[in-house]
Amino acid sequence: MEKRLVAIDGIYFLYADCFAKRCAEAMGHLSEEGSPLNSICYMFWDICQLTWGFDCRENEIQAAVLNVLEKSLAINHRACQEGALHGLGEIAHACPEQVHEIIDRFLGDIKLEAPLLAYARNAREGNIQ
Repeated sequence: MEKRLVAIDGIYFLYADCFAKRCAEAMGHLSEEGSPLNSICYMFWDICQLTWGFDCRENEIQAAVLNVLEKSLAINHRACQEGALHGLGEIAHACPEQVHEIIDRFLGDIKLEAPLLAYARNAREGNIQ
């Protein structure tokens, strides 16, 4: 379990040290032009099995996923923020309270441009593409 939790926490560094440095600040849900890596940044949580069947029971794996998603929102890169919001949107129906809290904290800490703000609000309710 310890190795799994370390690996999940390491996903933050995928966002911070890889995606933030190599992706264009393009937003996938708007089909903005970006690098091929942008689509992975945006859709990571769709292809990553950690959010499949997410049920938000109090367990270490789900807590680690929520933690890495929240930490990734703090990266000052709109593609990374959109990717984290997409992940939160994927699990919003399974654990609305936690997702609402995370996105509400994010929205309270930062001023976003209109498209990303709208996406955050939609992700909060699980209304993402």
